[in-house]
Amino acid sequence: MVSPYLQISKTFFERLKDASNRRVRIKIIYGKEDLHSNEKALIAELNGIELYYFENLHAKCYYNKNSMVITSMNMYQFSEKNNRETDILIDSESDSRLYQKATSEVKSILQSAD
Repeated sequence: MVSPYLQISKTFFERLKDASNRRVRIKIIYGKEDLHSNEKALIAELNGIELYYFENLHAKCYYNKNSMVITSMNMYQFSEKNNRETDILIDSESDSRLYQKATSEVKSILQSAD
């Protein structure tokens, strides 16, 4: 998950916890504001969730081994409730070349993140 703005709402935390319980590995890269200490503590309780900080991040995408969503939406409650957002879905099977290029860029961001 790549989102400059990140807010760990109750619902988002529940979804992360469900994924953690299923042993899903999740990497989250954020970068505009540091998380509150209570949000970091919540994430620290979960197995398989890794947080990374990238200071000049503006990209927003969410992906797994099957597909990627490139979007204008941040993982932030304000975006969900107040903004009109859009996205593009890339399927790894039907457009493997584009999917590979997009995931390579995310991996490059991850390598430069703290």
